[in-house]
Amino acid sequence: MQYVLTEDEYKQLVQRSEVDNRTAALRVVREVVLKATGFHCIHETPAKNSYCDFCPISRLKLAHEQDVKYDVAKLCCDLSQHYSK
Repeated sequence: MQYVLTEDEYKQLVQRSEVDNRTAALRVVREVVLKATGFHCIHETPAKNSYCDFCPISRLKLAHEQDVKYDVAKLCCDLSQHYSK
């Protein structure tokens, strides 16, 4: 089955290269934030029972929880996120 886009949907499409460029820029920002705070990401040095609870990027969600309708941390970090219960 094929889906035909409406004109508005077609105008909202974004080039794949633009998405890739933005994703790369967010990865750079993630690295800068981690380096500036001195935090060692659990994905770089995996250890048993490691969680993202204290990551400065995961705290973006907490700081803006009331102001935004989406999870800012997931937008800044595309790695799998693990939180304690």
